[in-house]
Amino acid sequence: MPGGGREDLTSVTVVDPGTRRVRVVLLSIEGTILFDGVSAEGEHRILRSVKRLSDPRFVAGLFRDVEFLNLAPKGTLDVQRGNTNHCTWHDTGGWITEVTDLPGGGRVMRRFNPKREETMQARLSMDSGREAASTHLRVQERRPYTLDLNLVSFEFVDSTQGLFDY
Repeated sequence: MPGGGREDLTSVTVVDPGTRRVRVVLLSIEGTILFDGVSAEGEHRILRSVKRLSDPRFVAGLFRDVEFLNLAPKGTLDVQRGNTNHCTWHDTGGWITEVTDLPGGGRVMRRFNPKREETMQARLSMDSGREAASTHLRVQERRPYTLDLNLVSFEFVDSTQGLFDY
């Protein structure tokens, strides 16, 4: 959380991979909306927010993390022949995204800057009782920041249902 605190929240996240639009609603455990915002084409818009969650750096970081976890990486996919457990994407700015399957299940996703320094890492743990749905996700960035997510449920929705109307 901004200011270095820790807090347990619930969220609803809607992602449209076709348009790369994202909507995130963060709620307190009691159900109070703390943040509601949308991102499209790199532009972030806060629909409503408590003051401490409206800092532009927090908003940019939140959408960067959600996009990293839920959208296909931008750039050209480098398919490594003979290694189906590892994929690398190179974007035009020199950034690299790697996804590697882990022994025993799960995946690790890494993001590197043009200097090849790791800036972000996400580990997805898979629950064998669910169909390829990550049940625990940890995002760590170079700065002191960790985001732990536990999947409660998910569903596919039709993007024409007005979820991006505001």
